[in-house]
This record gives sequence, structure tokens and C-alpha cells, in this order.
Amino acid sequence: FSGQEKIFLSFFNDLASLIGEEKIDGSKELAENLRAQGRALASAPELVSVATGITATIVALLHGVEPAASAITGKTIGEYLKGLIKGGTPYILAKKEKQVIDSKEASLLSIEQRKNDLKTQLAERLVNKGKPIWVVIDDIDRLTPGEMMQTFQVVKTMADFPGVHYLLLFDRNVVDQNLTDVLKAPSRQFLQKIVQVELDIPTMDHRKLSSYLNDRLYKLLERIERKPEFDEPRWKHIFANGLMVYFRTPRNIHRYLNSVSFYLEMLTDEKTLEVNPVDLFALETLRVFEPNLHNQLYSAKHLLAPEDYMKVFQKADAAIKAEAQSFVNALESEYSPSSTKHLSAILFDLFPYLAAASGATKYNDERSDKLFRDLRAAHPNHFNRYFHFGRSLDELSTVEIICIREALETGDGLGSILSDLNAKGLLLDGLSCMSDHLRAVTVKDTASTLYDLLNIGESMGDRYTQRIDLYRYTLELLKMIGNVAEREALFTSVLHRSIYVYMPCLIAFWDLNPSTQDPIFSEEYLLELRTNYFPVLKKIAAGERLPEPGNLMTILRLFKTWVEPDELKSYVSKVIQDNRGLFCILELATLDPFGGPLTSTFSRHKPSVNTDYLRDLGILEMLKERLKSLDMSCLSKEQVDVVELFNKALANKKDDDENSGFLRVN
Repeated sequence: FSGQEKIFLSFFNDLASLIGEEKIDGSKELAENLRAQGRALASAPELVSVATGITATIVALLHGVEPAASAITGKTIGEYLKGLIKGGTPYILAKKEKQVIDSKEASLLSIEQRKNDLKTQLAERLVNKGKPIWVVIDDIDRLTPGEMMQTFQVVKTMADFPGVHYLLLFDRNVVDQNLTDVLKAPSRQFLQKIVQVELDIPTMDHRKLSSYLNDRLYKLLERIERKPEFDEPRWKHIFANGLMVYFRTPRNIHRYLNSVSFYLEMLTDEKTLEVNPVDLFALETLRVFEPNLHNQLYSAKHLLAPEDYMKVFQKADAAIKAEAQSFVNALESEYSPSSTKHLSAILFDLFPYLAAASGATKYNDERSDKLFRDLRAAHPNHFNRYFHFGRSLDELSTVEIICIREALETGDGLGSILSDLNAKGLLLDGLSCMSDHLRAVTVKDTASTLYDLLNIGESMGDRYTQRIDLYRYTLELLKMIGNVAEREALFTSVLHRSIYVYMPCLIAFWDLNPSTQDPIFSEEYLLELRTNYFPVLKKIAAGERLPEPGNLMTILRLFKTWVEPDELKSYVSKVIQDNRGLFCILELATLDPFGGPLTSTFSRHKPSVNTDYLRDLGILEMLKERLKSLDMSCLSKEQVDVVELFNKALANKKDDDENSGFLRVN
């Protein structure tokens, strides 16, 4: 209730309602008396300053006389009560005592006498009913300072009746401080006039609180059908070193459990929890009790869950280390030393990369594949979902991760899973998941898994970069077989099960590269692959229609190394006459040959045009003329930008120029 009048009225109404429910003679009569008094008290606009005067007025009304003038306010109390008091006056007058005191006598009564008269009448009614009344007022420390003062005034001034006892529950330190601010003096003396017996509740044993919290958390997890394994030793470590300080009271525990329960439900999809429970419990602690710090974490993903952790941490990137150290140092400037200690313990456990980059601790064995399998927040594929209401549609679900792991364990079904992910645009995530599980899962049927990978790679006609990714994961799978002869026998058996062209050629091309270290197959076997499959590739290239973009880019990359310069130039000249082939050449002539689609390559990065590549193809002048003849009205805006960039690069490069030709265009 807001406003002192409403507080008083509400108090008397509630008290009257409870008394009226008692099965004792006179209870209803007493209840009506209390309601009338509440209406009378609530009607005065300056209730605090004239509290005693109002009490005297009620005494006068009970005796059927006119209210006297109040020396406290300099106004007539009757004027304050006029109108609103009328609702209670008839009942009060009807039940007044037989002894009638005239106006003159009433005016001579002291304020204290009037107050005592009222108390006497109420005392007779309350005591004669034979039951004490207990009023419990909780959470006083959560009120504003002004509301705290009003609450104590209700107890001390307005409702100090015989037979009515009050149990006031509050945090002593909070109330002392707030009342001191209101009174402009120490509040202890004020409270001593009200509080007769102090009952100090001892702090609960932290072991009991911890046990209660853990029991509730385990029960929440039990509701979820499928979830990652709960790492109890890690939970005990992070709780003891960082989280325990937030759970000193049952109130904090229940406040926290409400938040955890909500996010557990939001992050459960198809009865499967999408996150690591220990990470979720720790991050929810920060969300509830350290919201400012929690809000900073999402924007610091590059420090907490970097995409290229090998580059950032194993190559000791100085800039990243400096930024990570600044992030940690900011905690020390914002929090006390004791708070910084437990917050650092939480963050370093959640995000081992941050610990390593800031120099606080060694990187240890928290490898990326393990973080991925455990659905940890420190892995870039899982980080975002901890800060949203669930998994994004462009992320692998935990169900899909489980299916990939089971397919690797059984050697069955991987092909269909990867095909479904490819249709969703999540193939690369699926391959990364597969790679992470290869290190921990024994593949029982390597041949079936290899067969699925080759089939998908062969069908990647419109996605050259994904074919390269599939090739790399294929090699990773083959490396699990230590003996080279066994690898070659396995690979041959798989090749006989289907028709392949591109994947065997890619393997032969990359492994025959002089810079390749630790090749998968022997040189003899690689030459055999090239001899058997490259003629089929040349036959496809000789067809009247250009292959799909992904297949065309594979052919161009292989031709550049395996065919004579004149034959290469002749084929490329044919390719660039078609717009689709032209843009395949342009994409291969960028600094990043394994970038995404051409438009995204140029829109996300500062492009570098590799004119050396174009010179090696022997088509510099030819390409200049072809770009000039393009019908720009048929191109997208991104394609027009690409053409302009290449025109600028070619204008600065001559066909006979032997100098290296990389032109970076902003």
C-alpha cells in the first residue's frame, strides 16, 4: 500500500477481518469498532503530525461530543474529519458508553487522557475475548526509509493496544541506517522504545545452505531426460572457490533457483539440455548477483571463446594477451580485492582461454575438441546460447551432436546426418563436431564413415570450399590408421564401392604438393590415383557445358598444376566467356583461395587481387577485355563492385611484369 492513510486503513481492516472470523461472542462488534477507527485515522491528511490529536478526537466521538480544537496543528480536528468520518460516526455513537461527557468536560481532558480512554475501552474488549493477537510484519528492511518509519509508527502510536503483540522481521543494519537518515540521529534509541525483546537469528551454517542448494539443483536436472554428464568435481571446485559467497541466505538461494529453473527450461530442446550444466549454474550466478559483469561477457567473446584459439594462444598473440590482461585488471579496479579473487576464479574456470591469455594460469589440457564435446561456454560454437533464450537456428543442436557421435561409434548413418546438416547450411559445424569426437571415440567401422565423407564431397558441385573441408576431415580420419599400407587398402576398397572423380584427384593433388608434410599415402599410390582419375576429370572439362561452380573451381585448381600452359590458357579462355565461369576465376584470384562465395569474400574482408595468379593463367589481357564487355545491368551490386576492383588491379599490372602482383583494395 502506498501512502500513510492507506497503510493505517489497511491495517485496521485486516485486524478487524481476522477478529471477526473468531467464534467468540462480541468478536464482530469489536471488528466493527476497529474498522471505524481505521476510517477515522485514514481521513486525516496530516496524520503523522496530529496522530495523538486524532486519538483524542476518536475518544470524543465515542462519547458523543464535538471534537475539541487541537493545539498541535492550530486547526480544528473536526474539520479534518468532516465528511470521511461520517461513515463510522453513526455506529460509534450507537455503541457509545452510557456515561456521556459534555463538550465542556471533553475539552478539558488532556491529550494523554483521551488516548488512555480509547485504550481502556479497547483493552476491555480485547482482553475479555481471552485470546492474544499476534501481528507478523516481514521484510521491513525492503521498504523505503519513509515507509519504514510509517510502519513503526503504526505499531508504536496507532496500534499499541493491550493484547496485541508484534513480531517485526528485518535486517538490523539496513533498518538502522535508513532510520538514521530519516531521523538525522542514531535510530537505536527510537527502536528501543518500540522493540521490547530482540531475537537475533544466527547465520545459517554454510554447509547446510550448500547442501540445500545442491539438492535443489540436482532435482532440477533430474527433470531433463538427456543432458551432458554433470562434472561434480569441477562444480565443487568452482563453487568453493568462487560461487559460495553469493549463497549466504535462503533468500539468495531461492532467487537464484528461480533464474536457473527458467533458463534450464529455455535451453532444453527435444528433452535435451543444450548447454553444460556446470557452466550454466556458474553463469547464472553472475547473471543474478553480478549483472554488470555478466553484461560485459557477451561482448568479450573474442577473449572468452575465440574462433581461432590455436592462433590466439599457441602463437602468443601480443594484442590479445594485452586485451585479456586489461579485462582482468578492470575487475580489480571495479571490485574489492576479496571480490576480485572469487570473480577471477569463476571466470578462469569458465573460460580457460582468458586465464591463459591474461597470464594468470597455464592453458593446461582444455582442448577445443573437449570443450566442444562438453558443450562448454568457452567453445565459440556454444558461447552464444548461454546469453540468449535458447539455441540459434544456425547452430548445431545437442541432439545433432549426439547423433554424430553415435554414428561414429557405430559406423552407420553419418552420411544422412551430414546431408541433412548440409541442407541446413550447417555442414561445416557438423564436420567440426565429427573431428572433435574422432579424438575421443573409437571408430568401429572406418570404411563406412570414409564412404559417407567421399560421397558427400563428390556431390559438392556448388560448394567448392566445403569440398576442401570434407577432404581435410577425410585425411584426419585416415590418419587414425597408423599403417600406410592399411590406409591404402582401405581407401581402395571404398573407391570400388562408388564412382568418384573429384575427391581422389584432390587427395592426389594435395599430397603430391612438395610442401605437404607427412603425406597420407605413398608417392606410388598417389601417382596411381592421378593416373586413374585425372583423365576422367579432363573428359568432364572437355564437355560443352561448364561444370557446376564448385566442380569448375576444383578442375581449375588441378589444371593449373597438371596440364601444359597452352592447354590451361585455352581452357580458361573458354571458361571466362560464361559469367559463371568468369566469377569462378575472379574468386580464385583473391588472396584467400578458400574463402566463401565471391560476394561474401569481398563484403567481409579487404580484398587482395592476386594478379600473379592471373598472369600464370596467361589471361591478363584477355580478362581485361572480357570485363570491359560485361553487361553490368545483369549483375548484382556486389558483382559490380568486384568487377570494378579487378579493373583497377588489372590497370596497374602489365602482362609482362615479373614483379609480384598483389593489389590490396580497400
